[in-house]
Amino acid sequence: MAINRKVNKSNSQAVWPCGLILPDDVLLTTRLFNQTYNRYKKAGTQIPKSVQLTSSQVEVMMALSYMQKPMTLTEISPYLAIETASVSLVIDKLQKQKLVQRRHSRTDRRNIFITLTPLGKKMVDQLWPPTFNIIMDMFFHNLTDEERRVFSSILRKIRDAKISQPPSSLPNDESST
Repeated sequence: MAINRKVNKSNSQAVWPCGLILPDDVLLTTRLFNQTYNRYKKAGTQIPKSVQLTSSQVEVMMALSYMQKPMTLTEISPYLAIETASVSLVIDKLQKQKLVQRRHSRTDRRNIFITLTPLGKKMVDQLWPPTFNIIMDMFFHNLTDEERRVFSSILRKIRDAKISQPPSSLPNDESST
């Protein structure tokens, strides 16, 4: 795919074949974000093979440990990069391994709370130190206090930004002829 470059006095822009024009700084920032996220995910998912857990399963267990309270599927979902509907499948697998348990609310049986079992807590105790070290190495050891404050502020803005809705359908070859 050929990308044309237009240079004006203020900045360089990339013109994509579809006609989209993006400033180079937007492309660079997007690429850096993706590289950082991929590096974090790869480093954070270096789970010992003997553990036999997926990164999503570890993330659920870490969320439960961090919050230190029973949580519903809806409460767990924001900690994962998967849809709320998929969280149930992750919980099913953890439950089969006796790492979490489901309990119905005493006041509303429709609410189901997930908690770590003693075995799950033991597993988290083994997984948390290396995960914490990765986070510290990647995000905090190389930053000053002020840079960490700004970084957290920027991440909040990105997380909370309003996102344009994608088109309900994309054109395909059949409809354009």
